[in-house]
Amino acid sequence: MKKTLVLSTLLIGAAALTGCGLQTNNEILSGEDTLVQNTDTTQITNPASEYCISQGGTSEIRKDKDGAEFGVCKLANGEEREEWSLYRESEYVGLSLADAEAKAKENGVEFRIAEQDGEAKALTMDLRPGRVNAMVNSGVVTSVVIE
Repeated sequence: MKKTLVLSTLLIGAAALTGCGLQTNNEILSGEDTLVQNTDTTQITNPASEYCISQGGTSEIRKDKDGAEFGVCKLANGEEREEWSLYRESEYVGLSLADAEAKAKENGVEFRIAEQDGEAKALTMDLRPGRVNAMVNSGVVTSVVIE
């Protein structure tokens, strides 16, 4: 009987203490009786769109035949490029050949030289998603096309 009474007292005491000191996240943030509301409307920006704009282009959202949205960068020279392709290709331009090859390996894609110092290389025409075809001058990547 004593065990039951002691156990009951402990459980009631534990239950009473459990509610003590609990506050909602908003109350913890405010430290007062009034609640703090999150009014932050900041959105995460699309890095491909940001890159397009930084290159003097304008970003435009379009839909494909299935209704899926994609971004197009309208460059100042009139060229239109899919934003993510343009952005991914920019990762390689300006790198040394060795650094570009290392970056491709890090990204898990195949890297090949399409043109070196003005001389076109013989390439197979099989299309592989993500493959990086680079133009290299004096050991530096000057342009790439990612399939």
